[in-house]
Amino acid sequence: MSSLDLQRIAVKCFARDGQAVEADALIGVFHRWIQRNSLPSFIPIDVADYSHVRQGPGVMLICHEGQFSVDEADGAVGVQYASKRGATGSTAERMTAVLRHAATAGRMLESEGDLGGLSFECRRMRWRVDDRLAAPNTDASMQALRPDLEQALAGAFGDADISLERVEGDRTGLTVDVTIGSDLDLNRLLGRLGGGS
Repeated sequence: MSSLDLQRIAVKCFARDGQAVEADALIGVFHRWIQRNSLPSFIPIDVADYSHVRQGPGVMLICHEGQFSVDEADGAVGVQYASKRGATGSTAERMTAVLRHAATAGRMLESEGDLGGLSFECRRMRWRVDDRLAAPNTDASMQALRPDLEQALAGAFGDADISLERVEGDRTGLTVDVTIGSDLDLNRLLGRLGGGS
């Protein structure tokens, strides 16, 4: 699978236990990011509010290259970055870039005073390949992608214990829950990943 041109890769980093976020406040934050060009590597298109959809995509900052979102899907609040196009490098390098973008957005959200102290942990994350043709949610896909995902995670978390578990289901592309044996704050994680978006 790693020889394929995977463009649609997503990762979600979960908020710390019990945290929530108000959609209206988040919409305002994303609009400010657009006005201030807070993500200079991205071409923003719009902010979309799907917070009324139960366990849906939440509030999204849609960009040409991909989209940032904060949602309550997967049973918990989290920040997600999903790439759509323009990714370069190996699959492991693309996954590293996706994680860096999600962590950058998370760190920026943590610094926003009107989000009630929202913060994210690095111990739990959910990865997804949004392409059921290239990476169906099967054990074979998991086996094929595992080396690239492990390489990307090793670059971020060093020799920490890492557990990978495929999430069963046939309605999505390959979906993997990752648990890290130790927690890094987002600043330290971004230091290891080489900065921000």
